[in-house]
Amino acid sequence: MSVNLNVKILIFAFFSVISLSFTFGDVQKIIVKFSKGKEQPIFFSHKIHIQVEELECKDCHQHVEKGRHATLPKLSICVDCHSEPPEEFKFPEFKDEEEKFRTQYVDAEKEVPWKRVNKLPGHVYFNHKAHVVWGEMECEECHGNVKEKLEPFSKPDIAHLTMEKCMNCHEKKGASLDCIVCHK
Repeated sequence: MSVNLNVKILIFAFFSVISLSFTFGDVQKIIVKFSKGKEQPIFFSHKIHIQVEELECKDCHQHVEKGRHATLPKLSICVDCHSEPPEEFKFPEFKDEEEKFRTQYVDAEKEVPWKRVNKLPGHVYFNHKAHVVWGEMECEECHGNVKEKLEPFSKPDIAHLTMEKCMNCHEKKGASLDCIVCHK
C-alpha cells in the first residue's frame, strides 16, 4: 500500500470516529452555539412579564396544559394588558418597543409574527400536557431559568436536552422508558 493511501485511510477513519462520537444533541448544541439566531419582531422580555408583572408561563402559552404544543401567544392574549398606553413606563428604556408593539400590532389588530426557535427532530414526539399536567413538571426543568431572560429568545433554549437527560427524568418520575413513547 502506498503512503498516500495509508494517510487517506487514516484521515477517513479519524473523521469517521469523530462523526460517530457526536450524538444529535452534541451536534445541535454546536449549531446553536455558533448560529446567529432569529431576530424577533419586537423586544419581548420574559423577565419583566414573569418577575414584574407576575405572569405565569401558562398565562401567555395557553395551550401548555391542553395539548402537544405550548403555542406562541396570540394578540388577543397580549391586549388584555397592552390595549392602552401605560400611565407611566416602569421601564423607560423599553418605551419605544412598547409603543412599536401597540401601533404595529395592537392598534393594527395584527398578529405578532413570532419566530419559532424550538423545534424537535421529526422522529421525536413531545407533548407539553403529558409533561406539565400528568408529569407535574415545571417549565424550567426543560427550558431553564426563563424568568431571568431579559432579551427575546433568538435561539433554542432546549438545545441542552439530550436523550440521556430525558431518560433519566423518565426513570426518576416513573414514566415509560419504551422507545415508542417518544420516538416515531
